[in-house]
Amino acid sequence: MSPLDKRFATPPAGGGRICVVGAGFMGCVIATLYARHGYAVTLCDEVPALLESYRDRARPIAASFSSDSCEVKAMLARVTPLADLSGATAS
Repeated sequence: MSPLDKRFATPPAGGGRICVVGAGFMGCVIATLYARHGYAVTLCDEVPALLESYRDRARPIAASFSSDSCEVKAMLARVTPLADLSGATAS
């Protein structure tokens, strides 16, 4: 792991949270990338099928960031799919 990767592999100070709106391809990538960097991510979309299939679609993306299956599982676990935008953005 490069020094830059190590720097960004640590969770953000204060437990960073982010909401990604849209669970299509780009939303899936963005959510997984933020989860890789330790953020708790809420992935929001009004299409239930996109939310239900997030983990299956994101697994290869997460695997491209890490070959460690435990890290991949941890990345995917940091993303919470949610259909309700107001609930996704509540503090």
